[in-house]
Amino acid sequence: VIATMKTWSIFLFLTPCIAKSLQTSASCPLSVKGGSWEFDYERDTILPGVNTIQKCSDLCSKDTTCLGFTLAKDSNRIVSNCYHFRALGEMQQCEHCESGTVPVTLSPGMSCAADDNNTLAEDVKKTPEECLSFCLETDGCKAFNWFNATALIPNLCSLHSACEKKAFCDSCVSGTPNCLTAPTQCFQYFTMEEETRNVHFHAQEDSGTRYYYVDQQNLYYSSTSWVGPGYYRLQPPAGNYIPEYSPGTYFCGTKLPCYLKGKHPEEFFVETEVMFENCGVGTVTRCNNFYVYYLPEVPTSSFRRYCAALNPNY
Repeated sequence: VIATMKTWSIFLFLTPCIAKSLQTSASCPLSVKGGSWEFDYERDTILPGVNTIQKCSDLCSKDTTCLGFTLAKDSNRIVSNCYHFRALGEMQQCEHCESGTVPVTLSPGMSCAADDNNTLAEDVKKTPEECLSFCLETDGCKAFNWFNATALIPNLCSLHSACEKKAFCDSCVSGTPNCLTAPTQCFQYFTMEEETRNVHFHAQEDSGTRYYYVDQQNLYYSSTSWVGPGYYRLQPPAGNYIPEYSPGTYFCGTKLPCYLKGKHPEEFFVETEVMFENCGVGTVTRCNNFYVYYLPEVPTSSFRRYCAALNPNY
């Protein structure tokens, strides 16, 4: 809806202090490193020679049709271009890039229709910028209405979980914070690719070569991809998933393989707490076409390591 409406950006009126807080809001991420959108040469715009993310963001804020921006640098991180997007679809991974969105408002004279089902909170705020910041700090806020001095309740700020219906309003400023749809772990993660991590790899010792590894740091037998607790994505030749079954002892290049106790979540972009048998409690997030796992360091007793498989249940 936002992409097809005539929009103007409230970001034009934000002070640098407020702009900084918007970019770092945990409940509504507006910026991400390592992710961008599909670029359409007929629709979107390239601005060559822009060297900073702040400049790229400022230029997007001044363009009434810009909904998102990306600053991308070449492999040597010397030459950079700023990309402005007039429509935002699914995000995808990119190297040496940083992206963000700008809050947008509805057309002047329009507001989000409020009802008991979509109203989250109400408070008095002096400016529409403060109302927008209030929205960014409130979980589930997808839209805001701020009423000026001519309204029945001046400076009232109302927050809403949706903005599906619109209403006429001459005394208010309304819009959406334009949050990123994908969590940052879908773009900022470590990778595990070792072939020895696959469920079919047996840690044989009878050949004289030991294939026992452990997901701990700074040990002679530490896994090469393990850098400590954090978000990880599995990729071939290791596999694409942590299996939902036990492969048995001495598989996955270790003595006690760690596997997912339960099922992978089906809902996109929701981080779910799970148990990794033999290893501990972590999380799993379904991204566009892959999963990202938050993996804790394994217990120090015995050799333990996270397993990988091409399919979650095979």
